[in-house]
Amino acid sequence: MRIFALFFLFAIALAPSLIEASQTRNKQAAKKANAAKPNATPKKAAAKATSKPKPKATPKKPKLDEAAEWEKATAITDAAEAITAFKKFIADFPTSEHLADAARRLSGSEAALADAHFDLNEIDPALKLYTDAAADAPKPLPDTLFKERLSKVPPKLFWKGYRKPALAIARTLEEKADAAQLRELAAFYLTIESGDDARRAAEAALALAPDAGGYLMLALAKRVDFDLEGSAAAYQKALELDPASIQAKRGLAEAYRSLGNSDEAAKLYREILTVDPENLPAKTGVILSLFESGKAAEGETELAASIAENPNNVMLLAGVAYWYSSHGEAQKAVEYANRAIAVEPRFIWGHIALARGQMLLNKPLEAEKTLLAARRYGNFPTIDYELARAQAAAGFYRQAAEGIARNFSLKDGAVSTKLGGRIERTASNIGELISFERRASLFAPLTDSDKQSGNVLVPLLEFWQAVNSGSADVAKAATAFEAAGSDPMKLHREIFAASLLVDKKLAPDTALELLKNAATNSGTALQAPDPTAAILAEELYPARTAALAHGETVATSPIAAATLTGIVRSRIEELAGAALAEKGETDEALIRFKRSLSVAPENSVWQRSVNWRMGALLAAQNDLAGALPYYLKGYKGGMPDPAKYAILKSAYSQVKGNLDGFEAEAGPDPLAKHDTEVAQADKPTPTPTPAILGDLPPLPGETPTATPEPTPAVDATPEPVAEQPAVAPTPSASPTPRPASTELFPPVVISIPKPGVSPTPEAAAEASPTPTPSETATPTPEPVVEASPMVTPTPTPEPVAEASPTATPTPTPEPVAEATPAPIETATPTPEPVAEATPTPSETATPTPEPVAEATPTPTETPSAPASADLRPRVVTARAEQEEIKPCVVTASEIRMSMPSGEERGIIIGTEDDRDLTGLSAVSDNEKDLDVRPVSVGGIKSRSLYVIRSASGRTGIYHVKFSLPCGSAEVEVTVEPPPK
Repeated sequence: MRIFALFFLFAIALAPSLIEASQTRNKQAAKKANAAKPNATPKKAAAKATSKPKPKATPKKPKLDEAAEWEKATAITDAAEAITAFKKFIADFPTSEHLADAARRLSGSEAALADAHFDLNEIDPALKLYTDAAADAPKPLPDTLFKERLSKVPPKLFWKGYRKPALAIARTLEEKADAAQLRELAAFYLTIESGDDARRAAEAALALAPDAGGYLMLALAKRVDFDLEGSAAAYQKALELDPASIQAKRGLAEAYRSLGNSDEAAKLYREILTVDPENLPAKTGVILSLFESGKAAEGETELAASIAENPNNVMLLAGVAYWYSSHGEAQKAVEYANRAIAVEPRFIWGHIALARGQMLLNKPLEAEKTLLAARRYGNFPTIDYELARAQAAAGFYRQAAEGIARNFSLKDGAVSTKLGGRIERTASNIGELISFERRASLFAPLTDSDKQSGNVLVPLLEFWQAVNSGSADVAKAATAFEAAGSDPMKLHREIFAASLLVDKKLAPDTALELLKNAATNSGTALQAPDPTAAILAEELYPARTAALAHGETVATSPIAAATLTGIVRSRIEELAGAALAEKGETDEALIRFKRSLSVAPENSVWQRSVNWRMGALLAAQNDLAGALPYYLKGYKGGMPDPAKYAILKSAYSQVKGNLDGFEAEAGPDPLAKHDTEVAQADKPTPTPTPAILGDLPPLPGETPTATPEPTPAVDATPEPVAEQPAVAPTPSASPTPRPASTELFPPVVISIPKPGVSPTPEAAAEASPTPTPSETATPTPEPVVEASPMVTPTPTPEPVAEASPTATPTPTPEPVAEATPAPIETATPTPEPVAEATPTPSETATPTPEPVAEATPTPTETPSAPASADLRPRVVTARAEQEEIKPCVVTASEIRMSMPSGEERGIIIGTEDDRDLTGLSAVSDNEKDLDVRPVSVGGIKSRSLYVIRSASGRTGIYHVKFSLPCGSAEVEVTVEPPPK
């Protein structure tokens, strides 16, 4: 047998030689045969001569050694080289047992290199590498790769402003993620308030593992999309699967409260407190449930005890303030809302509760200021709604209509808006519609006051839409708006509706009927919360619009009752004359115009308006000679108006036959540039101001002496100012007199103050009692800006005079902007209004930073170290050691914050399931420039307060990582140059 085997092997060895010898003999025979052919044609011979030689056989590549190539690739430490090596390995060994690990290492290296590019502001290559990392990651996703690398990419890109690639990468990861990873992606979607995406990820997680965690995420997703019933159902399912889940009980209790089932909510909160007596959200929920279920006395007892124990519980303070505002208890609403704002000014529902309390105190202008301040921290339909309510209550119907029309529309009796700026929703009652935003965040249920609060706004919106579209139903809408309540503001609604119809040349008969009713109700003109503001609303509109665009508001000095009454009568007669003129009843129109002139303040904006209307009416009757004097009176003394100037110039030329003396009578052309304009402005001799109202009696208690107020120095260069009514002022000290102005009642522009913040949480609660706004009117209605703890240097102040009973030859001051320094915000605990609805708290409607500003590193920053080729083995080992600990989601009150250099900010850290934070650590990526330290807060184990401080004063972007054995969270901190 051995001999046979040897013989067989020998034959195999000789086979190549025998085959080669046989091939050689065959070739030689073929050559002889070809040479023996005598009759080969030249053509064939040529063809054979030009035949291509056969290509030489390509030598076979040596077979690659998989083990050697794998060892070589894994030894590489440079990320770029490793990417190339692992791509080649995957292509060369598509069936390798290392294929999944190679894909993991490739994806990790791409993400690491992308981080390095991104840190250097090389955005395009970074985005491509991030996209490749998600696409090249294996399925299923290794937990370490997902947690340490890929899960951080979508939020990082999104908050830097690269939203589209962030969402695309998250969607790619969804296709490869397991149930737990899908829940984490859903949590990311919740932080950006994308309910649809969060719901999709949560449902995909439930399809893989129908557990309590998936239903909890689904419940939060539905809450973010204002599906309160769906959220309650998901929480109920989660509680069925995990009866001991504190998060499920709390979520279901909050859902019950939002749906008006406060008794059931209280039971669930008490179950939580049985297991965890120190659970602050449960304590808060019990107290608010007592109020909402009609047990206010018991609730107030519990409230006092809870606030004594924890005075900085902003959710409780704001929640109870809102309850008081919804039940007519104005003083308590204002008190608790002020306390909530003092603890955390960024919690917007504290501002809303305060504004509602101020409305109950009949102070709509104060409510407007409060809501304008709240807009710094968020802007959504509820803010527009409450702001429009305040403006309408003050008589500023035009601004209220513009504001409500921005986010609301009315069709077939149903009101529509986009809740949260995202979710289209329609309801028959506007108060019920906007309540979804509050019920999803503050959990305060729908009340009767909600349904009644829009009684004026809905007719106003309907009228506004009709008059701007020229609808045939405009007369009906105007009448409905007039009848929206029998309150003292009815007169002002009638005048506003009539003026709008006259301006749009619509329904003159309806306008006349409204004005007839207004004449009957003229005795109620002074019953408005601020009669001066309500009566001068149209004249104040341009100045208010400009001021509001800059975060400011406008206040006017009060005017004597007799003058205000005359203005109302003049306005009614003027509008009636315009309506009659539209109908062609010119004689009656002229009579009404003359009546208006007889009662309007002398040389006032109202007289100018009537004179111009009379001139236009006479000109329309081809009586230019009769129209010219009225045109001149209607133009002179007012603001430069190129259109009116052109009409006046044409009439003058036709009547006089030339333009001699025209500029002497009408003034200079507002479009012409005059060489002497600057020189005239710099003349030190003051130009006398014409007597606008004549000798008016001072208001009761008013003295002719001026009260100096510090204001910034006024520029000497004349500026066009919108026509504003005001009382003629007394002389004011000014280093450079301004040119004459004939504007009535110049308003004072005041900045909306930023709410102050207490230095520390403890001090915020005990510093001083919350002031209760006084209902006593001050001598002047100019709002006094709230006192701020620190005042920045201002130019030399000029004394601003109050109203004087006589007109004096002094320059009329322009509207003065009061520079109100913003108080420095210091560390305070941040509430978690959105944490109630999403795993990661967010208090504003997703503020998006500018990508370039945040992505660009400052010169003081040190470039990050070169990215490693892959996740370090020690990371994998550390992760394996933590597998026995139940994972958790660490939450932060802010995942990104900014502060001026040298200052500090507070931040609250917790977990989704409110577990004990023992072992929580905080590490800054640059301890020399950015310091982080804990602040002890007794009695709270599930929340920790930290203070982040700019230690060196250097600007740049830094990161602080908060870690527990079960999870971690990273906070981005931008240190900016100090304000100048």
